[in-house]
Amino acid sequence: MAFAGMDNPMVGEAEMYPEKNIIENAVNSADHETLVGAVKAAALSSRCTARVRLPCSRRATTFGRAAIPSPHPRVYAVATGGPFKPRKRSGASMIISRGRGYIFVHIPKTGGTAMAQALESRAMADDILIGDTPKARRRRGRLRGLEARGRLWKHATLGDIDGLLTPAEIADAFSFTLVRNPWDRMVSYYHWLRGQSFDHPAVRLAASRDFGGFLEAPETQAAWAAHPARHYMTAADGVERCRLYIRLEHVAEDAGPLWSHLGFRLDLPRVNMSERGAYRGYYSDEQAAIVARVAAEDIARFGYAF
Repeated sequence: MAFAGMDNPMVGEAEMYPEKNIIENAVNSADHETLVGAVKAAALSSRCTARVRLPCSRRATTFGRAAIPSPHPRVYAVATGGPFKPRKRSGASMIISRGRGYIFVHIPKTGGTAMAQALESRAMADDILIGDTPKARRRRGRLRGLEARGRLWKHATLGDIDGLLTPAEIADAFSFTLVRNPWDRMVSYYHWLRGQSFDHPAVRLAASRDFGGFLEAPETQAAWAAHPARHYMTAADGVERCRLYIRLEHVAEDAGPLWSHLGFRLDLPRVNMSERGAYRGYYSDEQAAIVARVAAEDIARFGYAF
């Protein structure tokens, strides 16, 4: 969806996080020379407050008053006045496995992170991982120079990857995804936006309104209505190519065809769990009716109810 379809700036094959300062982004980049561009792309220059020199094995690159630091914990401590604490990121990714003949499409806020991580734990050497999970970041260089119809990112659609795969490969693949109760998903999406700090209309909207105000905004409703699950699973030829929709609430019941295709079962730990309460308490009757309207297709198709 327009709001959920956000991604972080990519610099030198590394993902830059606007909520991080320059030092934290440096830790994520294998090529510190690219961090000057990262500062500009992610608008982090205002957060640079200290000059840090690299060890002699790396050339210091200066942008404004700051130099791009080494990820060495001791250097980090000098710069920040505190110990280096790597940030935990569970991440998300699209996975294309020619070896096992499947494509996993990750629809935002459907619980797909656990599926992506479980699939990655059994990834084949030539699987294409597109996203920000640890293994996907390590393989990011393989995407360099590849051309596709759309944007190659963690929430890419089947239509986006046309060109990366041939139409025949997409049609023949076991393409699958997860879906989620739309009322629950909307609450999850709102809270996720509230935890972000980068500049985007949806982030600003969520930060400035309570849940009801966010839901009632025309922008939210238009984005939601325009992107049902079918949108993500439609190939460039306009044909929906999904072999399996797995309801997050009924994985054990729905995932059998996937296990049969893979030839093994996956252990799906619960990740990215928020501390919020049950979703029903967030809605008035009128607000619940908004979701019923904008997500009517998915509600009817997958048997969801408030």
